[in-house]
Amino acid sequence: MKTYKYIIIGVVSFFFFVIAGLPAGTAYGYWKEYLGKSVPVELQDVHGSLWNGKAGQVRIQRVQLQRVQWDFSFFSLLTGKLKLYLDFGLKEGQGKGAIAKSLFGGVSLQDVQAGLYLKDVAPMLGLQSLSPAGVVRLNLQELQIEDGFIVSAEGNAIWQNAEIALFKPLQLGTLEIEVKPDENGIKGVLSDKGGPLEAQGLLNLDTEGKYNLNGSVRVRDPLKTDLNSAINAMGRPGADGKIPLKYSGKMQALPL
Repeated sequence: MKTYKYIIIGVVSFFFFVIAGLPAGTAYGYWKEYLGKSVPVELQDVHGSLWNGKAGQVRIQRVQLQRVQWDFSFFSLLTGKLKLYLDFGLKEGQGKGAIAKSLFGGVSLQDVQAGLYLKDVAPMLGLQSLSPAGVVRLNLQELQIEDGFIVSAEGNAIWQNAEIALFKPLQLGTLEIEVKPDENGIKGVLSDKGGPLEAQGLLNLDTEGKYNLNGSVRVRDPLKTDLNSAINAMGRPGADGKIPLKYSGKMQALPL
């Protein structure tokens, strides 16, 4: 019985190493041929193998990565996952992290550090109507995705040089949100790091992409008339001079 077991393991391992050793460009060509436009990922200047390779450029919708390198973790298969360690270039410096795909469904990101232009990811977050600008710095210990929706996350995101457009561009300063998992999905704490806008809030995001944000905002400098007018149009200030915020909606599914 043990002999047959070792034979099966040997055969499976052989085919795995054969597939992993395929040239990455060849594998990508087959992948695009069979899946076509249903895959929102485009690679250019591909070298190496599926096991260990690189691409000069990778585009995921409007997000563009450069000088992408990957290493496949063989040992992750023992836990039922396909796991890649990534190192990549961005307009805002370098990024790195790991992405794992469960053989039974979900996707998880681990130890991610990256800087993204918010205008590039705004459509994924349903924020394009606000024409947001600035750079979002991600520092995530873990993020789990099921059926395209974020179901768990831990880490923080800092929005530097935050800006939105309400009739005209409005500078908000620097905002931060820290997230951690809870029993219903994700709980986040919003705060400002100085600048024109004072902001606090609590975010709840469930496993189906539905979110609600409760918080408050106030403009620090009364001489910033444009920002004051825009903020005052959002509601009536309370006794503390802060305007309450209440938003709810549903995020679009992510292309993962």
